[in-house]
Amino acid sequence: MSVQNAQLNQQTLNFVDMKTKLTQKFLYGADSSAMQLLLNLYDLEEKIHNIFPSYVSIKNLKKDILSFLRRKENRDIFANSLTNAIYDDINRFELVMYLAGYKYGYNAASEVNELEVIALRHIDLCHMFERKVLFHYDGEHEDVRRFRKEAMERHINYIGGGNRIKEEANRFSKVVLRRKVLTLNHYVDRQLQVDFLSPKKLYRESDYVLTREELIGLNRKLKNFLYRDGLRIYLSAYWCGINDSVLRRYHP
Repeated sequence: MSVQNAQLNQQTLNFVDMKTKLTQKFLYGADSSAMQLLLNLYDLEEKIHNIFPSYVSIKNLKKDILSFLRRKENRDIFANSLTNAIYDDINRFELVMYLAGYKYGYNAASEVNELEVIALRHIDLCHMFERKVLFHYDGEHEDVRRFRKEAMERHINYIGGGNRIKEEANRFSKVVLRRKVLTLNHYVDRQLQVDFLSPKKLYRESDYVLTREELIGLNRKLKNFLYRDGLRIYLSAYWCGINDSVLRRYHP
């Protein structure tokens, strides 16, 4: 191996190590400057500009919580308190998932080549230079839908059936979210409700308490949601990365 190749390999390792450390610092340390440095690093190293994650509505998570606590009288209070407490955490997790998926898609040369061939069946070459969006959100053409499904299935198999995302979701849940869920009773909003049963006391403070079993079940529910949401974000970003990589060939 030449000295130049050795230096290039070392530089690549340094980039990988730096990106991993910055990702962990952002994800588990809530360090927003680490993510900004990471995005700048990707732009420098891989010329990736178009990173715009679409966060899932917190309503989806709230629906899961409400469904789990459907027999609890004051489930709205718990759902609102928990989603408010973990809102920023969920957004950080989604951004990391998006970036990981986008990077894989953007650099998937075989899939990018195949999608470009498909694109040129439907779009005149001269119009490719004007396109800002390709098939990111367009399911009109059957061959595009078929290729998207096949590309995602191949990639899911490549990354071990989503096990990496599941492991990251489990770890993030354990390190960041679990404590907030299990201590929900300590910081849940207290509210007064009308006590129609007591003629002597019109208002009372409700006993807003979840049992240990309910808290553990809620934590499990949140962990499953995190995995499903993470996988959805990851695959969506993977597809966007493939599309953007095709467009970049016409917008150097």
